[in-house]
Amino acid sequence: MKWISFLTALLISVSSYSETQKPLVESWELPNDELVIIQAVSTTKKNFVVRRGFDEGVSVGQESLFSTDNFSILCRAVEVTRHHSLWVPLDKRAEVPFDRKDYVTFSNNVEKVSIKIADIVEQKKVTAKWKKKTYGIFRFSVSAAMWESVSETNAEREANRGGFQVEGYQSNRIFENIELALGARIDQETAIIDESNLEIPTTRYMLMGEILYNFPAMEGSKDNFYAALGGGIGLTRTTVNEETNSGIAYLAPIVRLGYKKALSPKYALLLEGVGEGISMEEKLENDDIQTTNIINLKFAIGLKF
Repeated sequence: MKWISFLTALLISVSSYSETQKPLVESWELPNDELVIIQAVSTTKKNFVVRRGFDEGVSVGQESLFSTDNFSILCRAVEVTRHHSLWVPLDKRAEVPFDRKDYVTFSNNVEKVSIKIADIVEQKKVTAKWKKKTYGIFRFSVSAAMWESVSETNAEREANRGGFQVEGYQSNRIFENIELALGARIDQETAIIDESNLEIPTTRYMLMGEILYNFPAMEGSKDNFYAALGGGIGLTRTTVNEETNSGIAYLAPIVRLGYKKALSPKYALLLEGVGEGISMEEKLENDDIQTTNIINLKFAIGLKF
């Protein structure tokens, strides 16, 4: 029984010793990332001080990464005391992006700094890749009708119709290559009846929408082709022999094939070929509804910014 009591007491003592020694060992294991406060920043923005020194495992010449949500900078410790260290950016052209009392993430595991930088770069690429962006688009186009019919004649009308359009959009990039655009457009057209040489002017005020797909940029440039599908609805007014008929106009579909030429980081020239279908329902003086259907081909030039 004495031997059993002795062995039991020995096992308990060893277990107690191991448990008491475990925190001592762990205290020497430095975490990979720590949240630190910037103690001071030089007026030249070329160096800064943090409260991490020899006691926290920092050594002269050590390279570590300092990060916030918006910035990451690789730095080297040039002076180290017991509780403080002075750091400078590895890139001599860089300035310290922090201010005094800023909280930053301090990565003191030198072996993992390069891995962390790669992760940050990749994350930034993904963020930039899917970042939503808003553009403005202005277009001017000229049109010619390829086909036209009027309900009152129940047949194709022999007329020469042409005109111009002015439109503006706000375009939002919702995916990497896809944009959704909303805007407004003003049309001014004139139809000349072949038999009587009568001129019939038409004005339309439209609300527009389109979805646009950008094809990959050409190698070595920011230029690219794109395609768009859209439609619109609005008001129309036609004058015939001093009689004004008004109503609703529908545009669908609008098929657009274009080329975007980058002029600068902010501006791009747009060149487009467009095909569209137009249907106008206008009320005559006798209260009848006249429907005019048109197929237009257009050339457009625009500016994206």
